[in-house]
Amino acid sequence: MLRDGAWHSGVELGDRLGVTRAAISKAVADMPDVPVKKARAGYALPATHRPLDAGRIADVVREQGVALRELVILAEIDSTNRFLLQTADADRVACLAERQSAGRGRRGRSWVADPYSNILLSVSVRLPGAGRALGVLSLAAGVAVHGALESMGIYGASLKWPNDVLHGERKLAGILTEVRGEAEAPRVVIGVGLNCYLSPASAALIDQPWIALQELGGVDRSVLAGQVIARLVQVADAYGRGETQALLAQWRRLHAYAGRAVTLLRDDGETTGTLVDIDEEGALIVRVDGREQTVHSGEARLRPL
Repeated sequence: MLRDGAWHSGVELGDRLGVTRAAISKAVADMPDVPVKKARAGYALPATHRPLDAGRIADVVREQGVALRELVILAEIDSTNRFLLQTADADRVACLAERQSAGRGRRGRSWVADPYSNILLSVSVRLPGAGRALGVLSLAAGVAVHGALESMGIYGASLKWPNDVLHGERKLAGILTEVRGEAEAPRVVIGVGLNCYLSPASAALIDQPWIALQELGGVDRSVLAGQVIARLVQVADAYGRGETQALLAQWRRLHAYAGRAVTLLRDDGETTGTLVDIDEEGALIVRVDGREQTVHSGEARLRPL
């Protein structure tokens, strides 16, 4: 009822729901992590917390020339990636959640996000041969998110190997790509967490430099989500057609730390070197003590010097 952003009195809401005005007040008080605005005029939702609109998302996806088999929006789930991985034959299916109880990043790290105010989505596609160079598809997903941001007028983002989207060298989005199924025609699930709004309490849980779209002017979450979904399917289709060289070229143009000194953080210690390039499978090439090393996703974390 509050999704329109207008003020609605407690009497109006109570009449529509068949409850007392006091019951409305108590229900609002029981939602501490959704900042409903309260005033003499009644109640309203700030623009940052208006629910996702399935119709608008579907329209945006369709306008980009992409056909989905299904679009699922959940009020709460442990993980959108896990939901799609456990859904049989989920091909060209997108899942979004307003709240994730166990959102995941790389290397088992948790993803922090306030409910009803960020983009938490996954897309599942079946792609023949995806297992041979999944690193390329993971990088291409970053290109897709970058393109979606620019479509909304958010410029200046860059990509950090293997799956972060940065703005001003602060993390704006993260990507988690997972595979399920047979080697001949595996199913790939691409998950994206994109910061639109983070409360001070959530920000305190993040252990790295971050940024949210609230600092960059804000966007309509539903439109941006539609753009992200459409572009993820488009790069997945390009990968399926074997256009890996074009996808890698796009990623290289957006690379945040090309030619810079970095530290690779592994479980057994740290290594300092200079970023050289990425190879044909999306692995990172780093020069350490005059010799080039290849680092695959999952082996190390990257930190610029």
